[in-house]
Amino acid sequence: MYERSPESEFLLIPTGIWHHAEPDTFPRFRKITEHTIFQSGDGLPGRVMASRKPEWVEDVNAEPNFPRAQASGGEEVRGALGFPVLVQGEVAAVLEMFSSEQGLPENPELQSALHHASTQLGRVVERARTAEQLVEAKTYAETANRAKSEFLSAMSHELRTPLNAILGFAQVLRRDRKAALSLKQERSIGHIMKSGHHLLDLISQILELSKIEAGKLDLSMETINSSAAIEDCMTIAHSMAERYGVTVAAMIVEAGWLRISVADTGEGIAAENHARLFEPFDRMGRESTEIEGTGIGLAISRQLMTALGGAIDFESRAGEGSAFWIDLPLAEGDTAVGARDTADMLVLDAPLADMAREYRVMYVEDNLVNLQLMQAIFETIPNAELIVAHDAETGIALARSVMPDIVLMDIGLPGMNGVEATGILKGAEDTRAIPVIAISAAAMVSDLARADSAGFSAYITKPIDIAETLAIINDVLRN
Repeated sequence: MYERSPESEFLLIPTGIWHHAEPDTFPRFRKITEHTIFQSGDGLPGRVMASRKPEWVEDVNAEPNFPRAQASGGEEVRGALGFPVLVQGEVAAVLEMFSSEQGLPENPELQSALHHASTQLGRVVERARTAEQLVEAKTYAETANRAKSEFLSAMSHELRTPLNAILGFAQVLRRDRKAALSLKQERSIGHIMKSGHHLLDLISQILELSKIEAGKLDLSMETINSSAAIEDCMTIAHSMAERYGVTVAAMIVEAGWLRISVADTGEGIAAENHARLFEPFDRMGRESTEIEGTGIGLAISRQLMTALGGAIDFESRAGEGSAFWIDLPLAEGDTAVGARDTADMLVLDAPLADMAREYRVMYVEDNLVNLQLMQAIFETIPNAELIVAHDAETGIALARSVMPDIVLMDIGLPGMNGVEATGILKGAEDTRAIPVIAISAAAMVSDLARADSAGFSAYITKPIDIAETLAIINDVLRN
């Protein structure tokens, strides 16, 4: 069944309502039908909309104006019949009937009977729109939800079948003692297993859609380690994010709230389309492009955020890109400092602080491996240049000549130590305003107290947590 789009009187959109005694019949054709939009005159629904009368197709495979037959690979759909639901003389919906056998030719008497039936059905629809027919409308909605649940169940089955082979053979390869895997192969198998189980989890979660819309979603409100959860997501999403130039960041935006944001510099979304963004199945004209999707992801995300007591929002400008974010409440009792290792972090090649700025970061460190590690970290940050110095004296001279935005200072330097070097920087008028962050393996209380009195903006202990380190740098730069 198709209904007229509320956005255009010349478009028909699928309702998702599909009835068959055997739900698995015509699975490919059914899936295409439930995701195809027709303009007036196009395909069988469009012909019905244009003529306002029943239309026959004796053999869909021989009908040039029946694109779904070619798209579905010539499944056993042969005969087709469509007739309108008229409300006040206008087509409000189109009902289709299909058969695995070739249909009958047009029959004037049958056409008249169907026209009468569609008129009567139109009157029923019209009455259902009134307040007195709320019960009938509720029944209709429940029928639609059942149809949607059947579709999701069929989709789950179709995806789980190939996943069984993917995960099964991956386990066979891992357990084969006759052909031991190399470290590289073992790592690749691990990625296959992890991604496969992730997809399996997604399938199970999608089946919750009908529960969400029916207000029957089962929630388990628990305290989780958000750092681990985000890192798992990043492992899977990293290659796609790199390909499309997407950055993902997580930070505490205010006391008690964690924000996870995703930003790109792509086409952006025109202002006139912002109001449509969270409408289910509305892809805003992208249905015929190579961009994948069904248009339900954001709708589900908003419902989930509402159920979890959070929020979702976005900013976008045509030609400049978009930024989407979700805000989630932190566990009771957490603070910005206490929650840093689970929430206040930056991940996945995100820019420092203000993405519109370029930053110079100086790292004073005598250990070559530590220097290489920091260089590797900053190679992934698009708006930062890392300048290195191997001792305190060189670092002081460089700071005065290049005037970095921030200095990362090792404490245990040869000769002059990091505390003394920071004292010199803070005592000079030209470098006094440059923030300095201590990075040291010394983690005793006395070490922290000495660093605090020296004027460091923050203190990071080794071994460093990369996400936490970048989050601290961001905090200092913003403040």
